[in-house]
Amino acid sequence: MDLFVRWALNLAPYLLLYVYFCLSVQAAGKKLASRDSWKAWVPAYNVCILFRLASRSTWSAVGASFYKGMMAVLLLLVVAAFPAQVLLSDPIIVHFEIRALKKGNPEERSRAVRALGAKARNSPAAVSAIAGALEDEDYLVRLLAAFTLGDLKGSAVDATPALCRALRDREAMVASQAGQSLQQIAQDPGNTRVVEFMIPPLVTAVKEGGRASAGFLARQVLRTIGEPAVPALVEVLNENDRSSKLRALDALRELGYSKAAIPTMTVWLRGEDRDLRWRAAMVLAEIGPDAKPAVPALIEALTDPLSNSYGDAAAGALIRIGAPAAEAEPGLAALLKDKDSVVRQRAQSVLSAVKSRP
Repeated sequence: MDLFVRWALNLAPYLLLYVYFCLSVQAAGKKLASRDSWKAWVPAYNVCILFRLASRSTWSAVGASFYKGMMAVLLLLVVAAFPAQVLLSDPIIVHFEIRALKKGNPEERSRAVRALGAKARNSPAAVSAIAGALEDEDYLVRLLAAFTLGDLKGSAVDATPALCRALRDREAMVASQAGQSLQQIAQDPGNTRVVEFMIPPLVTAVKEGGRASAGFLARQVLRTIGEPAVPALVEVLNENDRSSKLRALDALRELGYSKAAIPTMTVWLRGEDRDLRWRAAMVLAEIGPDAKPAVPALIEALTDPLSNSYGDAAAGALIRIGAPAAEAEPGLAALLKDKDSVVRQRAQSVLSAVKSRP
């Protein structure tokens, strides 16, 4: 909203009072058959007319006009001294800024985003409008909108779906800023709606993939959120889409403490999909000693005859599990007699590692 428009809106009540006064003087003049009734609209002179109609002296009228003029000047100073933000309610300001955001040029839209950001902590409508600006045709407006939402932190949690879509923005700067803003929202200690409002759209962003950076940025935010994001990612593992499963596994591996995924990973280790088996072993390696229930399945995976495969990943997982895997020493010892040298080497590496740990 332009400064002139704000000033005009502030002045409007006083103009209405002046119009009412002039109409009253003019009506009185007409009733008394005065030929000067039309002059009731002339500032200061209208007071002279009023006093003449009341049979007062001209000097009294002049004094009254001077008094009225001084009061008018004082009133204008008061109006000018108070900022528009005090005299106008926030909903009105937000309404006009949203209009400017929809109809203005890029500079006006950028200014509207900044103005809405100042009001957005107490205005869901302002947050929604800024989130809508993430789809603006001008990338600088989109960049500013993403930055503003991050600055709002937990107050902008409702804008999470729009920020997740912005992770796939064609401009790398906008996508990166959207990721940083999501991090800021997730890290806000006052944000109590992370699980309800942030995790579902972030998991959807991980599943959909799209631009490589989009999936990476979404996984980084989920890593910031931590363990509360694990159940939603585990649910993806039960879906039919293989690509979604692989992306969810990558996210779980980066989380590093997804204990809820252990049963599913154990099943997948015995599956037929080599990529899923490899990623399952990597997830269990990140979980570490808590993945003890998966030790039998990991030992079975050591028998894969191919090098650089999920068999090697399973050996790495057993080494990361450490001492709890030592309870399966008989099974590992049996693999030392396997006819395949790759399998024997893996078993020997695991035994040496787990024995050396306390």
